[in-house]
Amino acid sequence: DSNSGDKDSSTSDRYKQIRDEAEESYVKKIAERQKLYADTQKVGQYQIGDLVGLKIDKVDRTNTPPKFLPCKVISVELLSDDRNTYRLCTRKCVLSPTYDVNDLIDLTKCNFLELCSIDSQTLPTQTFIQACKDYISSGINVGVEARVYNGGCAAKKCPCKVPKVPC
Repeated sequence: DSNSGDKDSSTSDRYKQIRDEAEESYVKKIAERQKLYADTQKVGQYQIGDLVGLKIDKVDRTNTPPKFLPCKVISVELLSDDRNTYRLCTRKCVLSPTYDVNDLIDLTKCNFLELCSIDSQTLPTQTFIQACKDYISSGINVGVEARVYNGGCAAKKCPCKVPKVPC
């Protein structure tokens, strides 16, 4: 019977060793993922004046082409947990809620001329849904508005204009 006691003890020791290794591996993997998440958060930081977009949900854009609402960052607020929230404005209003970096789409490489030059101090405050309705009803074609024009057309709406093909 002492033989079976030794067998149980060695089996128990092996299971403990496996559990300890699994726990160590789990903690290590969690630390790696936390670092990756923190690095991602730092990369997605925006400055005042940067252009960003907010996704327009399918429910809010029934039968309309825009998939995002172009906005400009007008203020950045640091929260107690070292996260930034962003106050945004559109061409026609300041959005009433603030947004987290995960809510934003990077549009810094797009050229929304009118949005870049807007003075947010003169704009009224609206909710996101109201702003989406206004944007959609304005009939703006986001693809045309966001394109960087390299051609010589004064109207910038030349019928020969296709992406990467100058007039």
